[in-house]
Amino acid sequence: MTSVAEQLHKLQILYPAAHAGSDGGVHFAYIPELGVGKEGHKQVVRALLYPSHDNGYSSRLFLDRQVPTTASYTWTTRVIAGETWWVVSFNGVPGTLPWTEILANHVRALQ
Repeated sequence: MTSVAEQLHKLQILYPAAHAGSDGGVHFAYIPELGVGKEGHKQVVRALLYPSHDNGYSSRLFLDRQVPTTASYTWTTRVIAGETWWVVSFNGVPGTLPWTEILANHVRALQ
């Protein structure tokens, strides 16, 4: 098993400003500039990558706002570390994958 620090370091190769955070004992990666959304409507958002199990989901990607996608997902909000974040109902990305792969799968689902 790779440590949180090692996973974060690999993520920082792609997103140098990413850093670790936690809320209620849950570790996540904060990514201040992540490009997501469908072609022609991509947006740069702030994101929280939860690489572990969360409320029945194997991993999650929270965004600072909703973005247009080609799929019709259900968006919900959640307060994390005192701030409201948006998340889609998307499951099936195992938290056992490297964080970079978890992120890539969630971003691909938001196209």
